[in-house]
Amino acid sequence: MAETRKRRRIRAALALAAAVTTVVLVGLTVVNFDPDRNFGVTVPLAFGAMGSLVAAAFLCDSWLAEDGVWLRNPETGRRYGRLGPVQDPSHGLTYK
Repeated sequence: MAETRKRRRIRAALALAAAVTTVVLVGLTVVNFDPDRNFGVTVPLAFGAMGSLVAAAFLCDSWLAEDGVWLRNPETGRRYGRLGPVQDPSHGLTYK
């Protein structure tokens, strides 16, 4: 339980940082926008804002999806990654 709370806190903090970065980059894009000038600064700021928005959305989704239940490899003890819905032909059951 403590490990799950720790992972959720880290993901929430990263999502908040990405959201704040998005707001700052959008603000800088608006401030630096001048249709009569070169777009040398505006375009990278706009792409940075879009990238941080995608990161914030992904981190919020992973924060909400983290429930602390992970499948582990019995030989190594490592966690398996979550790749979406799984269907095992040996038993025919699926979950989503």
